[in-house]
Amino acid sequence: MNDTSNLSYPGSRRIYVPGRLYPDVRVPMREIILGDTLLPDGTAHPNDPVRVYDCSGPWGDAAYEGTAEEGLPSLRAAWIRARGDVIEDVGQERTLRAAGKMPVTQRYYAQQGVITPEMEFVAIRENLGREQAFKAIYDRYPNAKSRPDEAAEAWLERLKEQSLGDCRKAGVKPWLDRSVLRRRQAMFLPRCASRILLEITDIEVRKLKSITAEEARAEGIEAIFYDEETSATGWKNYLEPESMCIRARDSFFTLWDRLHGAGEAEKDPWVWMIKFKVLEVKTK
Repeated sequence: MNDTSNLSYPGSRRIYVPGRLYPDVRVPMREIILGDTLLPDGTAHPNDPVRVYDCSGPWGDAAYEGTAEEGLPSLRAAWIRARGDVIEDVGQERTLRAAGKMPVTQRYYAQQGVITPEMEFVAIRENLGREQAFKAIYDRYPNAKSRPDEAAEAWLERLKEQSLGDCRKAGVKPWLDRSVLRRRQAMFLPRCASRILLEITDIEVRKLKSITAEEARAEGIEAIFYDEETSATGWKNYLEPESMCIRARDSFFTLWDRLHGAGEAEKDPWVWMIKFKVLEVKTK
């Protein structure tokens, strides 16, 4: 058996997300600590920890003292017995069977409109903080003037309506069919709910220094000077804001060094170049 006594994941910690319908439901998550994001203006933007589902089992909890030889804790035992529809099978230790003629499956419970602790566990695990992520989209608008009032709440309501609409079109009653939980991964937004729709047109692997002036401008570097008579343009130096760059490529390289460390652009690393175009989002 593998030794699990020294199992650890640096830069993260195990947490538990409780259920709303069943407070004794505790879904294991791992919070990964993120460093600050260095912005082109020299300031640092703090990042909240990222939560992911922790599938390391009970050994991901530093307080757990069991061994692999002892087996896994019976996480669902109390939930199963609390429903009162199972009995112990005679002659079979720790084996349960249906007490009556009705099935004791999650599918059967869902068809009866019952949300079990197992269903809530799955719902919490699969969503992985979906509501908080949607709220963060509006909380992080770079321009405060463009941030809609109560945008987060409006966004959530729009997503709820979209999800219910999908269910109605499929002829499914929400929450009465457990398949609703796995119809769409939470990381993907419905197209009609997105604010911008992109289509990838080309992907290349190239050296960083092969970037053209046009491509550098497309990366969003900032022009800080323009002479109408000569059409001369000065570009922001992201390492030394008091000076400027004559060429757009040089400005991009200072931005690269600002984000990835001094001298990194000079190493001319291999990079992905992804080209895309903006598509029109059609809303009803």
